[in-house]
Amino acid sequence: MEWHEDLENICQQSGLKGKKLSKAMENFSLNIRVLKGQADLINQAKKESQEYLRQITEAAQSMGLGKFNDSQTDIPDVLDSPL
Repeated sequence: MEWHEDLENICQQSGLKGKKLSKAMENFSLNIRVLKGQADLINQAKKESQEYLRQITEAAQSMGLGKFNDSQTDIPDVLDSPL
């Protein structure tokens, strides 16, 4: 994104002109949109994963499978399980 503002100057310094300059800028813009979309998907997957881990921890707490403190929000390293 930092390059986007100065992209035209960078392309011109590289010797691009006319249609090649337009195509380079168009491709760059497309790539930025794709990368933003992928970053959004990754962030959403991270949020969902954190929610799943929270639910697993709460389920383990409610079933008495682990040693938890009231203030503990992270999943413990070892769960005491009869399995």
